[in-house]
Amino acid sequence: MSPMKRITRFVAWATLLVVCVSCKPKELDSAGSTPRIISVEFPGIPPKDVTIDHERHIIKVKLPPLLPNSMHPKVNFTGEAYLKEVQWYKAFNMECLECRQLQLVDKWPSGNVLVTYTLEFTPSGPLEIDAAALSGYTDRDLAVAMVLSVPFKNLHANPLPTRVKFTNLKTGETIIGDSTSFDILNTQGMALPLFQRGWNEPANRLIINFFNYMKEVVPGTYNVEFVTASRSVLKVPQSFTIKNGPVIVMNWESKDVPRVHPGENFVFTGRSLFAENLDIEILDKDDKAVMLPEIEYGNYGVEAIMKLPASFAPGHYAVHFRDKVFRNTIYCYLLHVTTEKVMPFEISKILGFLNPCSLKGPQALTKDNYALITFNGKAPTTRLKMVSVQDSTKIQFAKSELLKFGDEEGKPTINIPKDVPNGLYRVSLQVLDETGKVTQEGPPYWRLVEVK
Repeated sequence: MSPMKRITRFVAWATLLVVCVSCKPKELDSAGSTPRIISVEFPGIPPKDVTIDHERHIIKVKLPPLLPNSMHPKVNFTGEAYLKEVQWYKAFNMECLECRQLQLVDKWPSGNVLVTYTLEFTPSGPLEIDAAALSGYTDRDLAVAMVLSVPFKNLHANPLPTRVKFTNLKTGETIIGDSTSFDILNTQGMALPLFQRGWNEPANRLIINFFNYMKEVVPGTYNVEFVTASRSVLKVPQSFTIKNGPVIVMNWESKDVPRVHPGENFVFTGRSLFAENLDIEILDKDDKAVMLPEIEYGNYGVEAIMKLPASFAPGHYAVHFRDKVFRNTIYCYLLHVTTEKVMPFEISKILGFLNPCSLKGPQALTKDNYALITFNGKAPTTRLKMVSVQDSTKIQFAKSELLKFGDEEGKPTINIPKDVPNGLYRVSLQVLDETGKVTQEGPPYWRLVEVK
């Protein structure tokens, strides 16, 4: 064979070898490279409905019409890493991006995130009410005092409904709830939304939190229908009976103890404020029940008016609420009946709810513990002046400061030092300037304080 032919044959074989090597499938991973998720095995979902885009780090999952109650998959991956804990109930029930992220994390000690995959769910069909499941449920399964639970198909990958309509079968009144509905309970972002996929409920249930958003939905029987994101109307093929919800009193001491003149009205708000739900008792400073003023309840249980007669004696009272339906729900609030104006830096309350519901005797305070204090006014620096009842020449002081609870605005508190002697005290609030000099002092607190 001539040298030219040998060279030609060598080039041909080299070219073929390069082509064959380039045709060989790429390995998903190799030693030292970034780990990858190679498969995710979901209960009840065939492997063909789960695809992984390694370039974009997206895991696409086609969900069946109905999910099993447990959706904890097996995640298989390469490399020296571990899967960061995933809250799977959030992944299937919530819309937040971080809820649907799968992160492979470097092993201890660094704990660095090496790669992040995002789950994308697609439905098998449009959102629809699961009539077959609905027929097997009773009112007890579906409607309670605060939420309505409706079975759906294709719930966990479709957008949630945009609107719900309740029609009261007795009165004919229709009540609409949507994304613009006002949060009646004024929970400032902490409340559940109007619509949500069930968490503690079985899968495939839509929860409607009407108690928070739809004040006109009172105990009774209703027809219900939904409007979807595609504007189709889904009518629930059976009615629901809504029961009494728990009594909630909201505004009584939201900022200060109510000060009401004899002969005036006091309006308090909440939920389930109906005469048949409530026992109300007013106790004086000797724990004796006084005559209950007339109370006018609104139609929807969100407002009630306490009408004090002109003969109602001035003083401080404990108002005791008992929920007749949810018997473990009890409230106790202060009411100050007076004709006097509130004075600057007058203390109206120390501590929160009255427990026990009594104003009898001195108010007990524990040393080296923060206690909320409510007073009229604001100042950069304040303190509690404590005059011994046994010996008025002996005066103690307790620091007052703002204490923050989470993201809330700081609330005034007091903290009695450990070296303050036990005993009874008359207390008042003092305002201090930058040098520590007293510039103002409020009147004595209306109740004796006992330090223990």
